[in-house]
This record gives sequence, C-alpha cells and structure tokens, in this order.
Amino acid sequence: MSSALRARDGDRVVHSADVQIQWDWPSAVLPYCPFFLIVVGHVLGVYLLARATGLLEVHYFGLYSDAMASVSALTFCVLFLLYLGRLLWIEKEPQPTRRIACDVRRYVLNGRNVLAVGVCLLALPVFIASFTSFKSMMPILNPFHLDPFFAELDRLLHGGIDPWRLTHAVFGSSTATYLIGGVYFLWFPVLWGFFVWHAFRLNRPADRQQYMLCFVLSWTVIGSIMAYLMISGGPCFYGRITGDEAAFGPLMARLWEIDESLRAAGLHLLALQLQDELWAQLSANSLGIGTGISAMPSMHVSVAVLMALAAWRYHRGLGAVMIAFAVLIQIGSVHLGWHYAIDGYLAAAVTVALWKVSGWIVRRLGAPEEAIVRAGQGRVTVAPAPSASPVR
Repeated sequence: MSSALRARDGDRVVHSADVQIQWDWPSAVLPYCPFFLIVVGHVLGVYLLARATGLLEVHYFGLYSDAMASVSALTFCVLFLLYLGRLLWIEKEPQPTRRIACDVRRYVLNGRNVLAVGVCLLALPVFIASFTSFKSMMPILNPFHLDPFFAELDRLLHGGIDPWRLTHAVFGSSTATYLIGGVYFLWFPVLWGFFVWHAFRLNRPADRQQYMLCFVLSWTVIGSIMAYLMISGGPCFYGRITGDEAAFGPLMARLWEIDESLRAAGLHLLALQLQDELWAQLSANSLGIGTGISAMPSMHVSVAVLMALAAWRYHRGLGAVMIAFAVLIQIGSVHLGWHYAIDGYLAAAVTVALWKVSGWIVRRLGAPEEAIVRAGQGRVTVAPAPSASPVR
C-alpha cells in the first residue's frame, strides 16, 4: 500500500497513518470467488474421483504441507530481512522498532490483507497436492496411448526431423546441455517467487487477481483436463511405454553420454535421475512430491508463459527476461527428452487464451480494493488502487 491513500473527497489526500480502514467485506470477497471455486472444484473433484475409483492410496491433501511450510518460513525470513535492510540503509529510519510495529498493525493485522494473502498461500499446497494426486492417477485411469501420434505430428511440423535433433545440433555440447538443465530446474524457485510476489502485490489488485486466476485455471484446464484427454508420457519414456526403443533411443543415449562426460567433472544431468525415479514411482503406483508423468500439454511452458505475460505488463525489461526464460524452458523440455515440441506450443497458446479470459473475469467482478476509511471526523471512500495497465 502506498504511503498515502487518495480519497474521493475533493482533491484531498488522506495519509494511511491518519486513517482507520473499514472494508466493505462483500465487495472485498467477491473477486476471490472464481479463484476459490476453481481450487475447491479441483480439490473436491479429484477427491471424489479417487474415492469412486478406489485410488485413495495415490491421493493425499497434505502432500506439500510440510515442504510448503518450510519454504514459506524461509521466504518470510528473507522478506523481513530485505524489509529491515530497506528501513535501515535506504530509508534510514531513525526509529525502526516503532516503524516495524506501525507497519505490522497497518498491513499485517489488516483484515483485507490477511484475506487477500491468506487465500492464495493457504490454497496453494492443497491445490498442488490435488494436481499431483490426479497426475499420478491419470495413467491408471487412462493408460498412455497417444505418444506415437504426437511423436509423428512433431516430426511432421518440423520438416520430418525430430525437434530434439535440432536442439542438439545447436546446444549439443555437455556444457550447453548442463546449463539448459540448470535453467529448466530453475523453473521451480522462479514459479514460487512469482507466486509470492503476486500474493503480496496488493497495490496492483487487477493484475494480481488476473495472475492468480490464470494460475489456477492453467493447472486445471491445461495440466489436468487437457492432460487427461491427451495423455502421453514424452520422449524420455517413449520406449518404456510403446516398446519402441529405436524412436527416441538415440536421444536418451546422447543424454547418457553427456551425463558420463559431466561426471568426470563431478557433475551430472539431474533430468536423467528424475526420469528414472518418476518411472519407478509410476510403476509402484506411489505418491510423492512431484510424482506423476504427463507430457501433453507442458505445464513447465504454460507457467513460464504466464510469468512472462505478467512480467511484460509490469515492466518491459523484466518481460523480455521472462520471455527469454520461457523460450529456454521450451528448448530444455525438448532437449532433455521431457516433452515433444508441440506440448509446449499448445500449452503456450492455451495459456495466452486463459490470460485473456482471466482478464475479462477480473474486469467483470472488479478488483477487491473498495473500502471506507475514517479520516478525523469525516468519512471518505477510498478509490481502487490503479492497475499498472488496463486488464486485457
């Protein structure tokens, strides 16, 4: 929240330190309804499906609870240290203890802020646990059968050449492959960073709402519904799924050669280790953090595109960096054998469409920033915080 609230009371500016905020709860809660309904719908739907099909052994609401609690605690410690550093060395606050107490009362103990941030952070571990559970259930309910079709379509769209041959022709060295693998797994902390950023981005409510809504829509529509209907395992599992080791055997042999050369330097390709672990967990019908195999469409590319869209709206420079990141994720998904190239193409296109849909919903419902404030003896209505740019 900015240091001053511009109120609809002539041209008077009411400073936040001088006001007592009274939120209009119905209008504050309404914009969260689509986000909440999607999360609840996914969680409830997957649970009922697991119960009806006798697959409760691969379903667990608390799958990410401990990990998320640890990561959240570490994140909040880092954020507090950054905040403290800003007070001491940038703002040179003469009374930091008093300022911290004031900011805690104003922001942390603010009911609207607790609702806005809490809904997102508390929903995430349950929602992702539901997604992982469903992803682990998918091959049991709908066995892999579309890999040959997607592999052939991939070649057709790339002039009769497997896309992985194109990436290895350009980035085929051990060093380049290792760096691409590093960028690919950097996706996880970047995803978390963007989610936390938007969870606390209360000064841009429309942009924040659009990002959060598109986030859960992407995991539901792309990562769950479309993934189930278009079930496939990806090139790295092609031989184990179809029995045809020749199709992508050269790719996997090349990756193992690179891994062997890296081990001489004390390094290795984490992707190969994780691929073996995922297949072992799938074979055992076990559930764990990150388990489940699904190639089409690519959620790695989907989330990378979503982050690029949000970053571009915030700042063109950051947007350019995140577009480059999304391109590297697409390349890495093919280069390391996780995905067919078309997995990423489709995911990117649908994510952009869901971004537009999310913007339309936010415009229809409005941003949760209307409030009544008391300044002295007068009563004024606080205007909604402006978005960085029109929602679109």
